[in-house]
Amino acid sequence: HGCGTIVLHFHFPRGEASDGQQYAGRAQHAYLPNDEEGRQLLALFALAFRRRVLFGLGPSMTTGQIRPTFAIHLKTSTCGGPTRHGYPDPDYYRSALEELRAAGV
Repeated sequence: HGCGTIVLHFHFPRGEASDGQQYAGRAQHAYLPNDEEGRQLLALFALAFRRRVLFGLGPSMTTGQIRPTFAIHLKTSTCGGPTRHGYPDPDYYRSALEELRAAGV
C-alpha cells in the first residue's frame, strides 16, 4: 500500500484457566495497514479484546501446547500472502469484518 503499518503487540503470561488447566504464555505481533480500513479494524479489534472474544485458549497449531490462540484471525506477517498469515491479502478486510460480526462485535 505504501501507507505504513500499524503494529499490535500482545503479551499473555502463562497462567491457569478457570477450569484449573495450565496454559503457556504467548507473545505475538500482528499487523494492519495504516489506512482507513486498517484503522477501522484496529478499533474493532480493541473492542473485541475488551469483550474477550479476540483470543481464546486452545492448542497451538505448531506445538500442541494449550495457550492463547486467535479467535479472530490476525495478520502475523507483513508478507507471504494469506497462506503465511501475511499480506497482500485482498480478502482480509472483508473476512475480518465477518469474523468480528460473528463474534458479536
